[in-house]
Order: sequence, then C-alpha cells, then structure tokens
Amino acid sequence: VEVEVVVVVVVGVEVVVEVGVVAVVVVGVMNVFLYGTLRRGQYNSGLVYLQGGAYLRLAALKGAEMFSLNGGLCPGVVLTDDKSKVVYGELVSIDVDVLSTLDQLEGHPLFYKRELLTVEDGKAWVYVFQHEVYPEDKIKSGDWLNRH
Repeated sequence: VEVEVVVVVVVGVEVVVEVGVVAVVVVGVMNVFLYGTLRRGQYNSGLVYLQGGAYLRLAALKGAEMFSLNGGLCPGVVLTDDKSKVVYGELVSIDVDVLSTLDQLEGHPLFYKRELLTVEDGKAWVYVFQHEVYPEDKIKSGDWLNRH
C-alpha cells in the first residue's frame, strides 16, 4: 500500500496528511500567550520559566474577555467578536516539551482548548476556556494582575 505524506511547517506546527487523515504535531519552539497563573510571579509560573521559557514582552489579545474561575483561583479567557474587548498577558517562547506540561495543567482540550490565535503582530498558542462563564465573574480590566 502506497501512502502519500505531505508535510507543511507553519509557526511551530507540523501538519501531516495521510490518506485523508490529518494529524497536527507540534515541533520546535513556539510562542504562548500567558494571561493568568502561569505569568511571571504567579504560582504556576515555574512550569514555564523553570523549564527554559523565555519572556518576550507584555502583549494584548483583542476579541477576548477574562473571567474569574473556581472562586477566584484562576482565570479563563473566552473569545468574542468585539475587538474592543482585550485581555492582557505576556508572550513567552517555549520548547515543544513544555507544551505537553501546559496541556496537562490546562486540561486541554476539555477544560481549556489550546488555539493558535493572533496576538498583536504575530501568532501564539492561547488556552481558551471551554465552559459557561457568568457576567458577575468578569474581570473588567482584562488583566489577571489587576483583577481587584
């Protein structure tokens, strides 16, 4: 049986097409937009920065809103069509090995889904909350560090 394999590498993602089946395999180093407990100085930041994550800069994700989850223990971001809504965080470069650790923490793809989105002038992985949110839990500043 002959199998045709096409490999395309785009922004840290390798797409393999094999007889009509598509598999996405992440390769190399990629950018992640961190907006909550993984940010520098927050209680989960060691999962990124102790494993070689490189801080790039502060960043903003347009068309998103932030909500407080689990009684204020962590945030969740949901996407909206309103580009005036903004979530603030930091852009970090990580190795592919760290991504599986983050996927586990974030419960990808059931609790949060990792999506490749435009963050300012480039693409970055963003963990998007996958469940219902409530207006009273909205973090109006869009910034986990300025949530109170």
